[in-house]
Amino acid sequence: MTPLKYLLYFLVWLFSAATTGIYVYGIAKFRRSYSLLRRLEDGEVRRPVEVVVAARNEERRIGELMRSLSWQPLREVILVDDGSSDGTVRKAEEELKGVRLKVVRTGDPPPGWLPKPYALELGASSVSLGSSMLFLDADVRGDLRKVIAAASTVRPGELVAFEPRFVCRTSLCRFTQPLLTSIVHGFFGFDRALNPSDRHSMMFGCCWSIDPYSFWESGGMAQVRDSIVEDRTLAVKLKERGFRLRPYDARGSLLVESWGAARDFVNLIRRVSYAVANVMSLPSYLAFSAGVTILMVWPLVMVPLAALGHPLLALGPAITYAAQAAFTVMGQRLEGIRGPWFLASPLAGALVAYGFISARFRPISWKGRSLRPGVTDT
Repeated sequence: MTPLKYLLYFLVWLFSAATTGIYVYGIAKFRRSYSLLRRLEDGEVRRPVEVVVAARNEERRIGELMRSLSWQPLREVILVDDGSSDGTVRKAEEELKGVRLKVVRTGDPPPGWLPKPYALELGASSVSLGSSMLFLDADVRGDLRKVIAAASTVRPGELVAFEPRFVCRTSLCRFTQPLLTSIVHGFFGFDRALNPSDRHSMMFGCCWSIDPYSFWESGGMAQVRDSIVEDRTLAVKLKERGFRLRPYDARGSLLVESWGAARDFVNLIRRVSYAVANVMSLPSYLAFSAGVTILMVWPLVMVPLAALGHPLLALGPAITYAAQAAFTVMGQRLEGIRGPWFLASPLAGALVAYGFISARFRPISWKGRSLRPGVTDT
């Protein structure tokens, strides 16, 4: 065997061992993260709850949320209409029954503000200090009784986070959502968020609750005014200020419609990667991009190696593929997605890698707007 062939074998098995080890580590961390979620229980509403919904052109989806909120024990639903050009407000007024609806209309965000944080800030300003604030996205639906009861128990200095179930309607979503769910829990999960020595924290922006006085005392949404991932950034800021995180498994009560097209998924990856990708020096960015790409698509290397008649070399990436599929299937089970979609995990990984790489060079869009986020919300 020539020295060049020895080097090839060494590199292939080195990359295979490293990537496999990362996925095995992710599996263990996933289990730990999920185990820290509390169960939602039936209970009485202990304190008035006001719901804040920021919506832009959500006529198609907001009706289901309003039906889910109808006749619930709520003081008020505050709909922040962020410049909708469709019938979002009219649909909400038609569908919400038994609960008072207040509509707040936004103008252009002030300088330095992105639209979503500004809309949430305006909505929160309408909530009375004696209530609990429950923030929900317009595409949420489900039996919200337990969620409202849990939100009513939020205490000063506490952040209540709900993990929803992401519902897929397309094949593209079914093979990408499982990997993303696994990445979130495996590498950025609640085990880290609840660890006081780890700066990281997290919540899902679709559904969270906080005490209004504590919210304003901490700085409100102004502290994340230019963040494209205002939910994650706010969770980090609140953790730095000593807030306690109380996460719930709300998959049986909260359903959220996931993306349908590849461009939506890639844009999501760009959004969550934007700050990291843009704060790095160019050499660091290139090195990190190479690492992400290798981790995500290394299993695909087994195909050309096997086709070229190198079964021993192909075995290494094949082992990585098995580890990646096992990692992905955990997210698929958590989301309740049936079928062998986890077998397409390297293709989903390729989209993840492309989303991260392009976050530095491609524009970020949200609800039809091109945005210029800050790069300090890492």
